[in-house]
Amino acid sequence: MHLGDVANRGNLKDIRSFTKWLKTQQRKQQYYVDVVIIEGNHDRNIRHPHLMDLRYEYQQADDDDDHRRVHFLQHQAVDVVKNRLRLYGASWNSCQRNQFSLEDDILPKVPDGRVDILLTHVRPGVKSSRTSDVCLLFQLTRQLKVPCHVFGHTHRERGVSVGRNTVSINCATSAATGLPVVVDFCPKLRRVTMAHCPLEERCFFYR
Repeated sequence: MHLGDVANRGNLKDIRSFTKWLKTQQRKQQYYVDVVIIEGNHDRNIRHPHLMDLRYEYQQADDDDDHRRVHFLQHQAVDVVKNRLRLYGASWNSCQRNQFSLEDDILPKVPDGRVDILLTHVRPGVKSSRTSDVCLLFQLTRQLKVPCHVFGHTHRERGVSVGRNTVSINCATSAATGLPVVVDFCPKLRRVTMAHCPLEERCFFYR
């Protein structure tokens, strides 16, 4: 999973470099079966938004048109691991505006309301000027009882927080370690069994 900000300030060369790398990994067939990507605030050209079509760009990383392995989600769900694991990815616009609606966004695409892993670019619990001190994203995870919520954006707050129903993981890139976050999730039990999240020395642990 990649949780956004592939590019640096809307640089299309960054996106295409990433898709080229994904394609080489796919041919090796060693590192992944499916790739799920969402957008971040840096994955857009503010002055010329029409110059970047992220869905088209990420499709170029797929070798097999009949069986898509690279999934770019914008308020969409996808079933992976032989349909045993359901991921739902939010768009950057929703993250930026704090617009998360169970009835309007989730249930029309996931009628049974089951989401195993929720992907957003921003973390829950952030105060919004639109909603005073109420964060709709936090409410959404509680409503859905999402077992795992992964996000990025805030690099100095990488870490893991374990709640009553949800394990929240800030997977933002760490320049100090350069290491990815690894999450083991059991589809049968619908819970996180292990989260390996290397922290840098001056990281403010997410809680």
